[in-house]
Amino acid sequence: IMPPPGRLNYAPLVIVNNTGIDSSRLYVVGKGQTLAATDAYFLQPNLSTGVCTLVPGSSNNSADPNISVPLSKLPSAGVNAHYIYVPQMISGRFYLSVDTPLYMETALN
Repeated sequence: IMPPPGRLNYAPLVIVNNTGIDSSRLYVVGKGQTLAATDAYFLQPNLSTGVCTLVPGSSNNSADPNISVPLSKLPSAGVNAHYIYVPQMISGRFYLSVDTPLYMETALN
């Protein structure tokens, strides 16, 4: 596994697939709250750089093909490993689904 280079104001996150399931069948969804804790957001990863953008959950859901993405589409960190850069947040979670994108709505409360 190759650690990704550091990025200012982002935390690198490496996801290692030890499941035996091909990474093209696993979908990843990230969500969290900003430092202001005013709203819930989905993380939209750039598939070439791994840098995640915060997308308001109030106007989107994770069925968006740019939010629920196959693990294999993320930048490689070695065999069965991929990485993303997560912006500063006060909390966050990642979810995985098998064979289909994960549909999830988000709300603060």
